[in-house]
Amino acid sequence: MAHVIRFIGPILAAISLSGIVYWLLKTVRIERGASRQLSDFQGERRLHTRGDELGEKLAKKLPISIETWEDHLRWAQRGENYPGWGVGRLVFTALLYALGASALLLVNPAPISLFAPVLGFTYPFLAARSKANRVRRQAGRGLPEIASLVAAELAAGVPPEQALSRSASLPGPVPLLIAEAIARSQRTGQPLFSRRDGGQKLHGSLFDTFTAANVPAVRSFAAQLDRVSEKGVAGAAQMSRIAQAMAQEYRQRLMSETKKLDSRLVLATALFFFIPFVVVILGSFMLPILQMF
Repeated sequence: MAHVIRFIGPILAAISLSGIVYWLLKTVRIERGASRQLSDFQGERRLHTRGDELGEKLAKKLPISIETWEDHLRWAQRGENYPGWGVGRLVFTALLYALGASALLLVNPAPISLFAPVLGFTYPFLAARSKANRVRRQAGRGLPEIASLVAAELAAGVPPEQALSRSASLPGPVPLLIAEAIARSQRTGQPLFSRRDGGQKLHGSLFDTFTAANVPAVRSFAAQLDRVSEKGVAGAAQMSRIAQAMAQEYRQRLMSETKKLDSRLVLATALFFFIPFVVVILGSFMLPILQMF
């Protein structure tokens, strides 16, 4: 009977804790009307819950940069991840993961189990940053395609603003950034491209939006588009040269990554297949010897 209890006990504890976490998630999804109206006006439709409020209060006390994690979430959302999330919800989700991982202390109260809540709390942050970095890399890979499309539109005599607007209809994070810049220009009246007023250069919404993305390749692309918009008729030829240079750079980077693939596969094979296989074989020989002592 004791063996049955030891076997079923952890399972029942895990099921009970999962039910509690699920109940908390369903309970805290209470949206505030005023907050929803404001987010609708801003075009974000962010669902603000009591869990978000708790997470926002906790985020201010944690040794983390709220601006950095907001940037990670924005990039992850450009890849259709974490829709409507803010830092508060991320922190609250991390708190729930830590609560779920703490059940290990009830099942196995060993000192090593103390790391489970810490790992549970950090997992949502690591997952959000990983997805954000993946979308950032996707944006870098998508720049040559956008440049080629804009160059083709300019060569056909389309104005730069209209060429950029057409590229915003493509899938991917860069078109979403372009759409954000266009929406910002329409909302604030700021010109889409940078221009000079006397001796002073006024940045456009495209440059400001791409600069706020904190990706050097994306910011450089916005600066190149600004220079193309200033060239007038000659901008089509310059944009074509930019597109060709970006495509060539992307091919070189792709070839470099392909050459590194063999060494990465060897390392992965050694870590996940060869070393465990050797450990199992040595363990089978060493275990009888250790039992003699």
